[in-house]
Amino acid sequence: MNVDGKKTVSQTVKKSFKYKYKYTKSFYTTLAGMYVTHAARQFDVPESTLTGWSKEHVSLDAKPSPARIFSENEEHQLVDHLKYMADIGYGYTKLNVQYLAADYAVSCGRNDPMERP
Repeated sequence: MNVDGKKTVSQTVKKSFKYKYKYTKSFYTTLAGMYVTHAARQFDVPESTLTGWSKEHVSLDAKPSPARIFSENEEHQLVDHLKYMADIGYGYTKLNVQYLAADYAVSCGRNDPMERP
């Protein structure tokens, strides 16, 4: 951890790699003949994840979170605006940020919420 008590990028990458390895190893163990329930217990991963992978309902490259709505640059601009407004004393609630982000997405030409950059 760094001076602020936050995780560094290398610590986050190591943790991410460890989890990806654990999930992949458990999946290939099921392919080798181990029952899904046993592999889930042995590798401490959700049984539903292994079941989805083994029945090919979900790809191995699937991400647990939805795809991004904004590009890196657009997201950076939105964050800069929120920080500036907080610095001058106007904080947003979570709901206000959601409305602001939705309006910003429409202004960027994304009328459909499933449309990605």
